This record gives sequence, structure tokens and C-alpha cells, in this order.
Amino acid sequence: MSQSGQVKIRLEGHNENRHVGKSIARVDAPDKVTGKAIYAMDINPNRLLHAKLLTSPVAHARLIEVDIEEAEKVEGVEVIITYKDVPDTRRGQFILDQPILATEKLRYIGEPIAAVAAETPEIAEEAVNLIKLQYEELPAVFDLEEAFSENPCATVHEDVRSYQFAKQGDPRFEKRDHVDEEYTNRPNLMYTDSLEVGEVESAFEDADHVVEGRYEVKSLQHCSMEPHVSVGRRMGSTIKIWTSQQVPHNIETELCMAYPELNPGDIEIKSPYVGGGFGGKITPFIESILVGILQKTDRPVRLQLTRAEEYMVGVSRPQVIVRVKDGVTKEGKIIARDSEILFNVGAYNEQVFRCTVSGPSVTVGSYKIPNVKYTSCAVYTNLPKYAAFRGFGKPEVNWAMERHMDKIARVVGLDPIEYRLKNLLRAGDINAKGETLGKVDTEACLIKSAEGLRSIDIESKYPEYDTEEWKIGIGIAYGNKPVSRASAAATIKVQRDMNVIAYIGAPEIGQGAETVLTQIIAEGFDIELGKVKIIAGDTANSPYDRGPTGSRFTYHTGNAVRKAIADVKQKMFDLAVGEFDEKIDSSDLKTSDGEIILKGKEDSRISVNRLFSNYGQMVGVSNTMLKEGGELIGTATYDSRKGGKHHAFWTPVGQAALVAVNQITGRVEVLRMITATDVGFALNPKSVEQQIEGATGQGISSALYEEIIYEKGLVVNPNFKDYRIPGTMELPYESETIIIETEDEVGPYGARGVGEMGMMASAPAIGNAIVNALSIEFDTMPITPERVIEALENQSN
Repeated sequence: MSQSGQVKIRLEGHNENRHVGKSIARVDAPDKVTGKAIYAMDINPNRLLHAKLLTSPVAHARLIEVDIEEAEKVEGVEVIITYKDVPDTRRGQFILDQPILATEKLRYIGEPIAAVAAETPEIAEEAVNLIKLQYEELPAVFDLEEAFSENPCATVHEDVRSYQFAKQGDPRFEKRDHVDEEYTNRPNLMYTDSLEVGEVESAFEDADHVVEGRYEVKSLQHCSMEPHVSVGRRMGSTIKIWTSQQVPHNIETELCMAYPELNPGDIEIKSPYVGGGFGGKITPFIESILVGILQKTDRPVRLQLTRAEEYMVGVSRPQVIVRVKDGVTKEGKIIARDSEILFNVGAYNEQVFRCTVSGPSVTVGSYKIPNVKYTSCAVYTNLPKYAAFRGFGKPEVNWAMERHMDKIARVVGLDPIEYRLKNLLRAGDINAKGETLGKVDTEACLIKSAEGLRSIDIESKYPEYDTEEWKIGIGIAYGNKPVSRASAAATIKVQRDMNVIAYIGAPEIGQGAETVLTQIIAEGFDIELGKVKIIAGDTANSPYDRGPTGSRFTYHTGNAVRKAIADVKQKMFDLAVGEFDEKIDSSDLKTSDGEIILKGKEDSRISVNRLFSNYGQMVGVSNTMLKEGGELIGTATYDSRKGGKHHAFWTPVGQAALVAVNQITGRVEVLRMITATDVGFALNPKSVEQQIEGATGQGISSALYEEIIYEKGLVVNPNFKDYRIPGTMELPYESETIIIETEDEVGPYGARGVGEMGMMASAPAIGNAIVNALSIEFDTMPITPERVIEALENQSN
């Protein structure tokens, strides 16, 4: 893509900062560009075994027998496991529905049945092909709406109502059963989440216009550059696993649930650098199998998915269908909204439960709507499993809401921007969930993104598209993304010469986390960036962190780090007061470049080294031992779940698109994208821009290109040849990122999370632009050339 630049609407008063607010280079870049960075697939212990999976060849069947006799005879095979070799437990996020290996039923093509560990991948694959299966095939259900019906052609989980919740005691799970009472007659329904505020039905009766729509988002793959890979070994009574997962602490917890004989101290999870996640690397579906293998051998084992297995065994973004009905006055005020949202779970719940709960928040989070009702439904099908994708269901639901907003604007005769501004939630407003919107400039996000398109002389700038073959359109969309509450902890250790080590539970997955935390720590101690070292993603050494998911990392972990800095500095100052000649209080001190300084008396200072013992220097034992013994360590936890709010914070974004549509080939070219988002405070403006640009690129790809194609439950395009995903050369659009800063009341230095904001409104902005160009409604995403041609043919007929 060719960027036309970054525009910053900056806060006053931050220019004096030494590190935060500056666009410093990524601290992990040198290791990554020179090949020194270590990823899970780089872990290569001696005597390593290679594991391969036998997966289900059918979408739905009763499993009768797994015969491994011939496979065991293959020379070089060390271990073969089936369901008989692992605990008869269920695992999952929130709802426990998934066995470690298939037991009595096969529920999708790709479900793991057995695992073989051998001397080489080829030997393991040979043995897998010799395992014989006996099964009785059953009817299967693939269509989401068919599965949702009261009489589907197949029931995926007959005993779903008896499944346990993973977190008993959480008030969300104590208030009711899995599903609302009116939906209990739908056998494939896993879970419902609902809300009703005001007098919805009577408001529809009072409305001048009632506009209904059905919208669909097809499933897509995460396509992380690094596939799922885990390397594990038993070390005495401890199992240590190096893995490409985003949330090592949650992996540890879920493995202990799958293997009840294991305690958290029995498992150590290390996530080194992770080659992309996007929500697809949060649950331990391969680690749970790996643990089963490790319990039968003392040799290390690697289990790595192929690219095709990523589509079949791994997880993808779910298909979503949204039906929405809005009641509007003739002046253009929304007075009622009723939505029904269907999320395709696939055969087992990995994270779609969370999408079902969090996705509907965007139905009420952007606009003032006094009367609201929604029901969000997680529905089982006999398709491979689904999970969150950069937004936990919110971008998918927002596709429907923002396409619907444009439709209503046309019905009431208002400009799409004017219509949105008339209903927009602004700072201080209370949404339908009872949340007060904090210090954000929602209006600026919407207006600034639109201004960038309206100022363009399209005919002179893009003369090559001024033909009968091409049609040009512009579109706008808005999103206000809530970020879920979470907790994060940090440990900060100060050494001689003010070298600082930070222990963080969340790994670096490519989003620039290490860099931002380095800036926060260096700013907190007023030291050079090179004095900071981050040790992250290791459950044995790092405190708990919910992980880099859902745009929560900078806000939560950044706040935990700042609190830990304050904790260790207080301990440092308490020790330092006795080192000064005059009588002072610890609150009179500050730090800078390895020295402790008396505020207001810059010449009154001591080296931090005076707090440390010389013993370690003399005998080479330690650089951390204090004169009085012990070490200088600060710890802290930040928990946004306290305080009663539904969400930690909201980040608004406006996005505008300029597209050209070829009426002969159906090809859509994005010519320009403008994104304006209120980030609170940009701790690293270049990193913020990169996050937004990357997410916007994925939003464009999801709007126009990516779709998993199934035939009777089989993925027919499980590779980068047949699965359409654009590279940078295929996205030569101009892009502008407008960073708006209003300073969040709680975030570190006023920052909010931004990792998913480019996904929130890019697809509906493009969809609205295509509709503007062709005057044809497109309610299904992606809008592929085939769908464009079909719509044009239908229009001409």
C-alpha cells in the first residue's frame, strides 16, 4: 500500500516526555530482521520426536473402533495415543464441550482422533495412514440457519444442556441456563445472550419508518505467518511446553482442567516470539494432545500443524448472520432496534461463546437508541471450529449495523454522515447498557474520516477510471469498540546502574508490545531505552496476564507496569533517604539516568548503586543484591473488572473508502482509505499507525477477498493458492491515518488500545462505497467479483 501520511491531532503538555509519545523504532526489530528471534518452531531439542494427527474423514459419525495395530509396527514409531490414553474430560473456553481426542462421536472433518509421535514427520505420517477406523456415518448439518431451527437435520451435541461452564461462580453463568427459555427447543443452540431495554414493540408502532435487513459475514482464516506449533518435554515431574500461543497463562489453566491430575506448578508454558495470532491462538487444542503424548515418553515432542490443517484442525473466524429492524422518525432519530444474531460455533466451542457475548455490544455502543432488544445465539454445526478474529465478533456485527445505517439514511432522505451525527453517542452519553461514554471525541472520528474523501477531486486524480467500464463510489462507516474487562500483573526488578528487568505474562506476537512497554518503563525511571529488558510469556517466571487479545494489552499491562514502577520506586526511595546528608522524605525524590535526585535541588543526588552491596561485584554473584539483603522488586496488578463497568473502555473509529468497481469483471479496487480514531494518547505514534494500517488491510481483505469454501463439511480451499488473500502488491491503495488524542481517564499516560480499530468499520465503509457506485445493495461479505457480476446481472434482468 502507498501511504499518504499520518495526521496527528495531538494533546498539549506531552512534549516534555522523554520516551512516551515518540515514534521510536521497534526494539525487537534487529533480532527479527537478522534471524536471531526465537519462535516455537525454532525449539529443537536433542532426540526430538515429531507428531502427526489422524483426523476425521467424515463430518458426523458414531465412532466404533480405532485400530492402531498396524501403525504400531512401523519402525521409528515411539508413541500412539487415542481417546483411551487420555482423560475422559471435556475442555473449552467457558463451556466444556470438547474431548482431548474424539471419543464416541466424530463431529467435523478434521477432528483429531489419534496422534503418532515418531523419529521423523514422514514416519509419523506413514503410521497415521495405517490406522484403521470403523464408524457409522450420521446425517450432518452445515447450514447455520438450518442448524438454528427447531427441527434440524442433525443434532451435533445431544447432551449440550448438561455441559459444564468452565468458570463456575461467575455471576454471568449463575443467572440462567445455557439458553434463554424461549430458545430451549432448538437442539443445536449452545448459548444465548440477550438484552432488552425500554418499550421496543410500542416504539416500533410510533416510528414513521421501520427498516429491516438481513446481513451475512462468511467465515475466513486467521492466516498467521506462523502456524500452530508446540514443542514439549517432561523434565522430572514438570511438563514444559514452548508454544505459539497468545495467552500462556490461560493455556496452563485449561490444560490442568483437561488433565485433572496436573496442578499449575506441574506445567510450564513459554510463548517465545509468536508469528501472528489475531485471536486464533488462544486455546490449547494442540497442547492438550501434546500433553497426552508426553505422558507416554521421556523424549521431547513437536506437534505442528500444516497450512491445510490450520483450516481443518485449527480455528477460523465464524460465519455470522444478523437480522436487524430499526424504527426511525421522519426526522431521522432512531427510537427502536431489534436484532437477532447467529454465530456459527462449528462443532465445538473454542471462543465463539465470547463472540456471542461481546459482539452484540456494537448494536448499542455507537448510537443513542432508547428502546433496544437483541438476542445473540451460538449455534453448533458439523463444520470445523471457529474462534475470535481481531475483534471478538464486533467487526462482523458492525458490518450489519453500518450497512443498515446507510439503508435507513436513504429511506429518510439524509446524508449518511448527517444521519449518523444525528444519532451519535458522545462523551458523557449513556448507552442502552447503562454505560457512560468516557472522554472520547466520537464526532471528530466520523467527521475527520469523511473530510479526507470529500476534499478529493476524483475526476482529475483518477482519470483512468473515467470510463463506461468503471464506476466510482464513496462510503463511510463508524464503529465504537468496547474492550472487555481483564486483569494483568507485572513485576519490575531494578539492578545496579539502574538496569531494569520487567516480567510480563503476555508474549510479543508482532504488535509491538515490547516496544511500548520499554517506553513506559524508561519514561517511568527516566533512563535510556537500552537499560530496559522485557521477559515475557513464561508462566514459570512471569505473573498472570490475560494476554495480547481484544485490544486490551497496552491499557491493562501498561497500567500494571506503571503501578509496579511506582511500587519499586517507593522501596528505592525509602532506602535512599538515609543516604542523603539532609533530612528528607521519600516523596521528595525522583530518578534519572541511574541516579536518585532530590527534587528542586538537582545537585543533591546519589547513584542508585549506593543501595546495592559490593559483595556481588567482588565475587561475581549478583548485580541485584541490596546492602541490607534481598532485591529491589516491585509488583502490581491492574484489574479493570473492579468498579462495576461492563467494559474497560471504548475506542471510537470512523473510516471512509473510495472504490472503483469494474462492471465487466466485477473487480473492486480500493483507491483510498481514511481512518480517524481517538486513541486517547499515542504512546508510539508510528506503532499506532502501523496497527491501524494493518487492521485496515485485513478489513479490506475480509470485505473483498477472503472466504473459506466448504463442500459437505470439507474445506476445499485450505491453502494460499486457492484461498484468496491479497498481498501488499494487490492492495496499492492510498491510506491516511488520523490519530486523535483526548487522553483517557485511566489508561497509561491516557492511552487506549487500538489493535482492532482498523477492522471495525473498514468493511462496511467499502460495502457502502460499492453500493454508492452501483446503486445495488450488497449485504453479504466478502463482496467478491462473482457476487458483483451476479448482482449486476440480476439488476439488468
